[in-house]
Amino acid sequence: FSKIKKELSALFCSDRQKICNDVKAELHHLASMGVDFGQNFFDVMIASYLLHAGERRNTLVAILAYYCKVNVSESAAVEIKEFAKILPLFFDLHDELSVLLKKEKIFSVFSEIEQPLCRVLAMMERMGIAVDKKYFLELTDELEKIIDGLTKNIYKAAGKEFNINSPLQLQKVLFEDLDISAEGVLKTAKNKTISTAAAELEKLRDAH
Repeated sequence: FSKIKKELSALFCSDRQKICNDVKAELHHLASMGVDFGQNFFDVMIASYLLHAGERRNTLVAILAYYCKVNVSESAAVEIKEFAKILPLFFDLHDELSVLLKKEKIFSVFSEIEQPLCRVLAMMERMGIAVDKKYFLELTDELEKIIDGLTKNIYKAAGKEFNINSPLQLQKVLFEDLDISAEGVLKTAKNKTISTAAAELEKLRDAH
């Protein structure tokens, strides 16, 4: 084991750039063996996430399909023999993603914020964080009192009690019982009913 650890340390702790996918997972694996991961690395998953935030194309399989037009199965991405075939593509991904990050003017976000944050998150996940239990219990009580007061005010304004968290009941109270105009308020995509999303309700702030 000591020989393997020595070889891994020589590889991952060197100043040479490492191109990888999901460096946080690698940090966990190496830390379990007492091996550190050098600072110079390029995470294709993080790069893809920044370029396509909110989209489901940030797994290695999706990244390879989108950028390299190579279709591999989920199992192939973790099997050593199959993975060896796609390793050369990491150089292409590094070059293309670097260009795109710079073009979108987010390379500094990638290199100075997102990638360094991986090390912090990995450490937090391994060691945990200190929490002031007493403070948060007191905060919980305080917020519950505030919510209780707001709930009573809502019931008073509505003239009855109802489930505030129910979109259907809230729609009825606002647009039928209180007869508030729904002009300008969007409808839900699924049921085509008047939306009670926070952004839509903000439009009614001065309507009652």
